[in-house]
Amino acid sequence: MTDPETISLNRAEISPAMLAAAQPYEDRFGDEFNQFIHFSKEEFSRLHASDGDPMVLPSTVFVASQNEPSILTDMEVLQHTANASYHEVAMKREYYQKLLDIYGKLHIHPHDIARDEGTLCVGIEREGRILAEAMNCLPKNRSMRPHCKRIPFEGGLLIGLYQASPDEKNYDQCLIVDGAIASGATIMAMMWQLRNTSNSISIASVHGPCQGLRAIIRFGRELGLEVNLYVGHATVGLNGKFYAVNPGDGSLILGDVGDTISDLEHPSRAHE
Repeated sequence: MTDPETISLNRAEISPAMLAAAQPYEDRFGDEFNQFIHFSKEEFSRLHASDGDPMVLPSTVFVASQNEPSILTDMEVLQHTANASYHEVAMKREYYQKLLDIYGKLHIHPHDIARDEGTLCVGIEREGRILAEAMNCLPKNRSMRPHCKRIPFEGGLLIGLYQASPDEKNYDQCLIVDGAIASGATIMAMMWQLRNTSNSISIASVHGPCQGLRAIIRFGRELGLEVNLYVGHATVGLNGKFYAVNPGDGSLILGDVGDTISDLEHPSRAHE
């Protein structure tokens, strides 16, 4: 069971070593994190563990590629771009469009959840926010654009949070849009933040390794949340830096989605 006294820390509570680890990320992104969620190496081992077959996922994880084989072709394009030595603008645009294409093939489109007036919508910076905006999933007055940055720390991850506290209103459900899942840490950090906002959370992502997908569902259960996770494709494989990789050759699956798409101008919008 997750211990709230060890996982969540405000800025005044973190150790000097944690602050030193966070400083380069604060300098890079121009944010001063006001809260931190810490997942140790041991906690990841527990959350990522399978009960047998590593490909078997909980029943509330819906993998679209199991019924829509065209997603496998989309994923090939994404993986090629992720492992390319140089990204041309045309390559980035194709990558971005494939991300949106996969969202459109999920069991339920994120926009169908977002348009419900009882839903609080969350687009995690950077790629989650960019993609959620493109799909009209961040309605005014009931949406958040939190910063959740993963910071390597002592074999685990420290998640630095900024603008990640919801208002005190209760919602029927929350929707979290993120470009790609790896360890699951940034989404779990947001689930922690949202635990008193709603007991029902839906998550939409293009891809996730089975380890991270299992962790999100397991963590949600421990917080007493009902979690439905809609993902385009699932694989098995995390490297030592908690990035999703192909277990055969260690190549990246999607790479850093934010770095790839954040500088594109005027991305197309869906559902206008």
